[in-house]
Amino acid sequence: MAKNPGLILVTGIFIMAGGVATVVGHNIWSGGALPVAVTVLGWMTLIKGVVLMAAPPRTLNAIPAYQPIDPNQVADSGGPDGGNGRATAIRPVMRR
Repeated sequence: MAKNPGLILVTGIFIMAGGVATVVGHNIWSGGALPVAVTVLGWMTLIKGVVLMAAPPRTLNAIPAYQPIDPNQVADSGGPDGGNGRATAIRPVMRR
């Protein structure tokens, strides 16, 4: 995405619009954890949209989240497959 400045701008516009809608419609700072969390999420979304629209693509290339992912370099998390890279958790169990 960082290689296409037009796509970054359009994405920033949509993200900012979502943030503005959340902040305008739900700017509640009291009443429990959930309303405050929604308001904070709206402000963070608004800020992200502004940053995407204002930051040049060169700057976004320096952020690891906007770099393309090479599937050959993804670290194995050692999840349910035992860390061997195969999906052993979803294979049928073979009986001997």
